Amino acid sequence: MEAFQVHPALLIFGWFTWGVLTGYLAQQRGRDPWLWGLGGVLFGLVALIILFVRPSLAKKPAVEIASARCTSSSLASLSVEPGVIHRREVDWFYLDSERKQQGPVTYHCLERLVEAGSEVHLKSYVWTQGMEDWIRWNELSESVKGV
Repeated sequence: MEAFQVHPALLIFGWFTWGVLTGYLAQQRGRDPWLWGLGGVLFGLVALIILFVRPSLAKKPAVEIASARCTSSSLASLSVEPGVIHRREVDWFYLDSERKQQGPVTYHCLERLVEAGSEVHLKSYVWTQGMEDWIRWNELSESVKGV
């Protein structure tokens, strides 16, 4: 009876495939792809199983600041007294860290950007229709902010 023989090139290709697959999946899970790729070559399926048993170190995607941006047209118009600026009725603009104008965004979205603190902060300049000049966020009066 003759033993089953595997061609050496096929065996090397299989090892290489396990290494690449394990390395790629390790990278997706926030781990060192070279180390895990070597583990995939040496231990095959066992390395892959161990990789998935261990918790992922990949950083969870942060809330995109872009998702905080929206337009005032997405909110229903509210009726207010003439002469009073209502934060949900007008578009707001702000200056980013490079002093470039950004917007329009709604007041609610601007609040979320200030809370996130990465793009807009308390000393950032903001402007909306009805204001004479740009003013720092922390200097806005309650009458300008609205209800």
